[in-house]
Amino acid sequence: MPDRFRLEITNRDQFFSFMLDSEVGLGRQLSPTEPLGKLYSHAGIGENRIAIAPFSEVRVSRRQLLLRLTSEGIEVLNPSTNPILIDGAIELEPNGHRVIGKEGQIAFGPSRLYQARVSLEKEESVELHTLPHESPIPGKSDVVGPAEMVASLRLSGSKQTEVGSKLASIVEVLQSAAAAGDFLERAAKAVIDLMNVDAAHVMLLEGGRWRSQAAHYRNPAKSEVKFHASRRMLERMRNERRAIWSESSGVKSGEFSQSEVMAVVCAPICDRAGEVIGALYAERRWSLGDTTEIGPAEAMFAEVLAYTIAAGLERQRQEREAVDQRVRFEQFFGRELAEQLARDPEILTGKDAQVTMLAADIRGFSAISERLGAKLTLLWIQDMLEALTAVVMNYGGVVVDYIGDEIMAMWGAPVSQSDQARRACQAALEMQVALGPLNARWQNQLQSEIQVAIGVHTGTAQVGNIGSRRKFKYGALGHTVNLASRVQGANKHLRTNLLITKATHDALGSGFLTRRLGSIQVVNIEEPVDVYELRLMDDERGRILCQLYEKALGEFENQQFRRAARTLGDFIPNYEDDGPSHILLWRAVNGLVQPAETFQPAWALAGK
Repeated sequence: MPDRFRLEITNRDQFFSFMLDSEVGLGRQLSPTEPLGKLYSHAGIGENRIAIAPFSEVRVSRRQLLLRLTSEGIEVLNPSTNPILIDGAIELEPNGHRVIGKEGQIAFGPSRLYQARVSLEKEESVELHTLPHESPIPGKSDVVGPAEMVASLRLSGSKQTEVGSKLASIVEVLQSAAAAGDFLERAAKAVIDLMNVDAAHVMLLEGGRWRSQAAHYRNPAKSEVKFHASRRMLERMRNERRAIWSESSGVKSGEFSQSEVMAVVCAPICDRAGEVIGALYAERRWSLGDTTEIGPAEAMFAEVLAYTIAAGLERQRQEREAVDQRVRFEQFFGRELAEQLARDPEILTGKDAQVTMLAADIRGFSAISERLGAKLTLLWIQDMLEALTAVVMNYGGVVVDYIGDEIMAMWGAPVSQSDQARRACQAALEMQVALGPLNARWQNQLQSEIQVAIGVHTGTAQVGNIGSRRKFKYGALGHTVNLASRVQGANKHLRTNLLITKATHDALGSGFLTRRLGSIQVVNIEEPVDVYELRLMDDERGRILCQLYEKALGEFENQQFRRAARTLGDFIPNYEDDGPSHILLWRAVNGLVQPAETFQPAWALAGK
């Protein structure tokens, strides 16, 4: 009976190779989490199994075919309802079986996409050895260091000192080069320099195939010889996650696919999850009079080098992630805050926070977009939102969302800001100033001036990633967000451009000209809210208007409607463009003409 058989599986972009000595089943994944392209024993089925097609590929059965060794060769069984093709001509029907002699080709799946080649093999005479421990994983706190590794080999004192010194040199050289673009090439050269081997390759596993990413040769002329790695060694190293080597004694020419190769050592390169993603592969070649063996010390060199390469690749991965994350964060946050978040992403963890929300809406958007047409509307809205976004970020705010022609911004999260209300109000005033250049750029197309209505509110909100795992979206949820939006909408009722709530006003401090406009009842929010107008111009005329208006407002709230109407009537001729004064006059007159049974100073707005 044959000793074992080789199984090689290919599809469009993947290659898997296994050396087997028992029955194995092939098919698509039983679940999306089942390992793909790996040999393992499935307790529920009671057989060795390799998932070779993804869970979504329903045209491949979960148990597509079985392979087993017999005295005559390799038996192929078809337990599925899908036919398979053997050697391009023989169709094996469901529940059929056939014995392949020395070797054969099996095809199945859609358009015969999956190809399996099986061939009988005798055990190779090369004896393989492994280190007694699994290779370390980069980033693990319990990783054994080079000194402990050397001690485990139980070498003589002088040899141990020599090996330890070389290992320290290796680690120092490669750690300093981890950020370099030619990092893998330097690693391959370090193998040649420090391990007394003739050829060294840094191999990476891509789509189930081993590929040499960097190589170095003691004799440059040998680099022209085509490289063939020992699949047997690579697969055993991958399955056991251990450094593996062959001794020179008893090695026959050709057993490593190249007649010049005398012995090989390879060690796994792992990612932070412990998966083997590559290998450090070194060869010693035949040389007249040189019978130096590869042994445990060389395997240890290879393992430490492979671990250092893995740590360097992990460092490069983290740096790429940090750059990608910073670029992504800069879409929402200013550069300084984005860099801080990239260093400490835990800041983004969901929490309750005191925040100041700003909602800004472009007035008359529908009419403008109809006038401009689709192409110009897109250019115009991009110009508008770009200008408003720049203002938010200049004052340390976070762009939470764009909702059509509205922008929502936040201060106080993800990083706490003691002056968040001041920052938000400064940004709101700056947005009004930014409309000047925007109006100038679009005057010919719009034939009118752009206006933006802004609402600002300070309160507690739930902040964090309000998107999904697939699409990041940092923002806030809750009453505070809703109220900021409603206050923004109240501008059209009060004929203003910039409103803030009492909570924001009280946290604002000095240096701003505000006017209390009274209490309003907004849609879908039960409690009335006091609102203030934040004025752009802080001049004597504006201060007088605020004083006169607030005097009339006090009279109105005390139900002195006649006095309020008289006060308003006296100064409105000098401030004919002031919308809140006209609204308050209308409410005062209405109180005289149609007195309510129960007076409510809060004005219930008719809509959003």
